[in-house]
Amino acid sequence: MAPLIENHSHHERRRCGRVKCMGLTCNLGQIIDLSGSGVKVQCRGWRRPRIGAVVDLELACPNLTINVKSQIVWFRRQGLRSYEAAFEFLDVNAELRQKLTELGHYAMRATAIEAARTQYT
Repeated sequence: MAPLIENHSHHERRRCGRVKCMGLTCNLGQIIDLSGSGVKVQCRGWRRPRIGAVVDLELACPNLTINVKSQIVWFRRQGLRSYEAAFEFLDVNAELRQKLTELGHYAMRATAIEAARTQYT
């Protein structure tokens, strides 16, 4: 499988391109988007995050689950007990990068299927 696409936009702070996600979850909530260097998550019922804190994330789709040590980069409160938070992956090796790519491919397929279904209903 091809790696996630590099993004060279000056408006984008990520080192890698990102994939909008459908069907991916993690132990803190629903994954919004994923890149080779981090993830944005809609967190529910999670205690107030601390910028710089290191957390273990478990990222999952129906056929793959991976664990990755991550650092909280930023968060925004979305509601009473809801936060949107960005995490940067730490210690990403070749094996983890391959698994992240597999998750990204799953998310792209799921998003395309949902878009097609929505278009034709």
